[in-house]
Amino acid sequence: MKKNCNILIFTILLVGTFLCSHAASTATTTKKPSASARVSTNSAEKSVVVTVSVALKVFLQGAIDSTKNIASMTNYLQAPNNPNISALLPVNNPYAAYPGYGDVQGRYTQINNVSGPAKEVTDWVLVEIWGNVNTSAFPYTYDLVERRAFLLKPNGSVVDTNGLAPQFAPYAQSDVRVVVSHRNHMGVISNNQFAFNAGAVVEYDFTTGPDKAFGSGIQGVPEPMVKSTYTKGAACLWAGDLNFDGNINPSDWGLFNPTLLPISGTYSISDISLDGLINADDYNFIYPNYVKSIYSLLTYFKKSN
Repeated sequence: MKKNCNILIFTILLVGTFLCSHAASTATTTKKPSASARVSTNSAEKSVVVTVSVALKVFLQGAIDSTKNIASMTNYLQAPNNPNISALLPVNNPYAAYPGYGDVQGRYTQINNVSGPAKEVTDWVLVEIWGNVNTSAFPYTYDLVERRAFLLKPNGSVVDTNGLAPQFAPYAQSDVRVVVSHRNHMGVISNNQFAFNAGAVVEYDFTTGPDKAFGSGIQGVPEPMVKSTYTKGAACLWAGDLNFDGNINPSDWGLFNPTLLPISGTYSISDISLDGLINADDYNFIYPNYVKSIYSLLTYFKKSN
C-alpha cells in the first residue's frame, strides 16, 4: 500500500511539473514583441513616396555679373561686395507675404552662409507646377498642382535648402508645365510640357533661349525673356516687374520711384540689380523695359481649381 502511495504522489508531481512548464511556455509565446520587432513591423507598414526631381536653370537680367566672361549672376545680397552693407537675404521666403501666396513654403536659416548646404545663393524664386494647361482659347486655364519657394544660385540652378534639385509629388496628367517667378523680374512658363510620373527626372534650362518660355515667336507679343550682349547671350527674365503681375508698366515705375535714389543696405523690390543698393544701375534696368511696355502671357492665364 505504501509503495502504491509513493507512485501516486510521484505521478501527481510529474503532471504538476508538466502543467507549470506548459503554462510558462504558453506565456512566452504570447508576450509583446520586442522593440526591434515592432520597429521592423512599423517599417514594413510605411509607404515609400517616389517623387519627381525637377532640375531648373534660369537667369535674372538685373543680377547678371558684368565682370564675368560667361553668363553668371552675383550673390551680393548674400555676400555683399560693399563693406558698408551686411548680408541681406531673408531666412523666410518673401513670397509667402504676398496676397494669395500665404501657402508658399520655403525657409533656409543658413541663407547668408556661403558654406551652408546650398552654398552661394543669388535670391529666392517661386516655382509652380501647373497641370491641365489649356492654351487653345482665352483665357488660358490651368490647375495649380504645387508651388514652393527655392534658392537661385549664381549659375542659374534652382535648388532646395539641401543644395539639391527640388522634389515634387507625381501628377497623373501629362500636360504639366513649370512656372518660375521672381519678386522683381517677370515670370515665365515653360514652352514644353512634361510627364510628371513617379521617379521621373525633369530637366529644363530656360537660359538657352527665349523659345524655352511660352509665348516666344508670337507676333505682336514681347519675347518672354531678354537675350543680349550684356547677358552674355543667355536668355534672362526681364527686370522690372516690381508688383509681381506679369507687366512692366507705370505701376512698377511708380513703385521704383527714382526720386528716392540712392538707398543702401536694403532687401527691396527696387533693388533690381540685387546688390543691396538702389541707384542708377537699377534705373538703367527698369526704365528701358518700362518704355518697351514689356508684358508676359502669364497675365492671360486663369486658375481653374
